[in-house]
Amino acid sequence: MRRLAALLFVMIEIAEAHGQSASSTLKGLDQCFAQTRNAEAACDQAGSDTAARLGCRLKAHSAEKQCLDNLFANKDEARQSGDVPAKPRARMPPAPTASEPPPVAALPDRDDPTAAFPAARGWLISETTSPRDFSPLFVAKLYALPPIAADAPQTLVLRCRNQRTEMSLGANGVWRASRGGDVEVVMSSDLPAARSLRWRLAVDGRTASVADDPVDLVRALDGGRMSIAVTDGAGRTISATFDLAGIDIVRARLANACRWPNATVESRGR
Repeated sequence: MRRLAALLFVMIEIAEAHGQSASSTLKGLDQCFAQTRNAEAACDQAGSDTAARLGCRLKAHSAEKQCLDNLFANKDEARQSGDVPAKPRARMPPAPTASEPPPVAALPDRDDPTAAFPAARGWLISETTSPRDFSPLFVAKLYALPPIAADAPQTLVLRCRNQRTEMSLGANGVWRASRGGDVEVVMSSDLPAARSLRWRLAVDGRTASVADDPVDLVRALDGGRMSIAVTDGAGRTISATFDLAGIDIVRARLANACRWPNATVESRGR
């Protein structure tokens, strides 16, 4: 109960904040993901009842989505209320009530470059702009296919912030760092060659990220199933499977947000 109360407190705190800088927005994103990790850890300690743990995780994921929605909604409200003063409304005669035409679906915003992108199945996507300089803030998160073993990779996150592309893995537990402060990550799919890379491990041992620019790695992802294995400093190798269906849509939106070279050509060609 204490963990759930803390989870609700963080959500309310983010929902009441109106963000004065991009750093506050990024802090809010990290808080949303951190609270989900804490909630999932609490779910794992709930006992051996698989149904109870699954229900607990579904609630945690629902709370994370609500946290992100509240965060981005408040940023948009703060920006809209501070940019343009409200104009006086003209008095209009009441509309006839006899036979009103059916509502017309709203057309996509032609000024929004992401309006034409369809939804990506299986991905949790959040997109907003920085309240400081209105630069894009984009996050796409994908969960591994169940069952997920303890300490296995659980989430794959693609992110654009400060015009930088980021790629990271979240653990279903804790990883131990090697002497260099990293872990080994091997990504394999139907392709004959597996990719083995060193990813930087966070201090809490729950997140590993690509140290260098991950654009080429993201470009190489295909839409099938991919096995991702992590070998940590303790010598443990734990893997999980991710269904990357919809990666073309996610990649196009990420490229647009971070302004990759030839991003428009790539999104149309795939």
